[in-house]
Amino acid sequence: MSQKKTSNLYNEITSQFVSALKNGAPPWIKPWSEYSPRPTRPKNAITDRKYTGINVTILWTAATTHGFKRDRWLTFNQTRKAGGRVCRGQKGTVVILYRNIEVRRKDESGSLVLDSNGETIKDKIKFIKGFTLFNVDQCDGLTKEIVEGPSLPPEKPAWKSHNEIESLLVSKGVRIRHDCNQAAYYPNEDVIRMPVKKAFKTDSCYYSTLLHELVHWTGHHSRLNRPGICKPLDYSKSNYAFEELIAEIGSAFLCAEFGLKCDLRHESYVISWISELENDPKAIFATSALAWKARSFLLGDTEQVLTNNSTNADIHK
Repeated sequence: MSQKKTSNLYNEITSQFVSALKNGAPPWIKPWSEYSPRPTRPKNAITDRKYTGINVTILWTAATTHGFKRDRWLTFNQTRKAGGRVCRGQKGTVVILYRNIEVRRKDESGSLVLDSNGETIKDKIKFIKGFTLFNVDQCDGLTKEIVEGPSLPPEKPAWKSHNEIESLLVSKGVRIRHDCNQAAYYPNEDVIRMPVKKAFKTDSCYYSTLLHELVHWTGHHSRLNRPGICKPLDYSKSNYAFEELIAEIGSAFLCAEFGLKCDLRHESYVISWISELENDPKAIFATSALAWKARSFLLGDTEQVLTNNSTNADIHK
């Protein structure tokens, strides 16, 4: 994709996030409905493959903006092959595909460059392009199985210790103290401090807040070594809002994995987030990629984001 087209793609997607924030609907907060009472990651309605990284955030934004009931998506061709059709006047959602491709190296004259064995030297480059998805709510003629997918197990009681999250905390050796009036991660002590559990209305409120701080915890120099945690922060500047945005999106990713509802917990940062995104169209890509990296670190997940992971920290400039 040409540099101009890539820039247009960044700008188009970033404008969706800015619009959602200005309308009071944080794009990483999963929308709920009677059809999807608990968090789920967006998935392809035909292959059942879950989307990753920035595409999760993009599709959540579209679902919030347009009021889609389900997080099931498919391409125009998949819709047609499944015997359905996209309803007249419906506009698709552009998501991102990153790929590593090999190109043959050429010199200034356009001739192929060979190695000492006479073989063509190949360079790996990042290739980005957009492709369009439609929500099942935008389509007609699809089978019930494609539209609804498998049924979810019964929802958990209103308050209960979340065994999976508690096991994760133990396995990672996370130090937590319930001795504070507000939730915060302290890098110098490498400890998360939380209010007592009974201060929260539900287990979801408690654990979603804890997961936000847990994403901060991943940034410690002994783990992912994120600048927003490892370098001194100026709380009046954008680098602080940038790290908070990583934690906010990362906790939303984790809540979706563990079936927890989450709410925006840092309303005071919304204005700075809007400013950040408007000034840098790549910021939402960087924060989403780093949030996904934190999620994958915590879950020991081999599922990779199709993005330039080697330079994620450099996207934000």
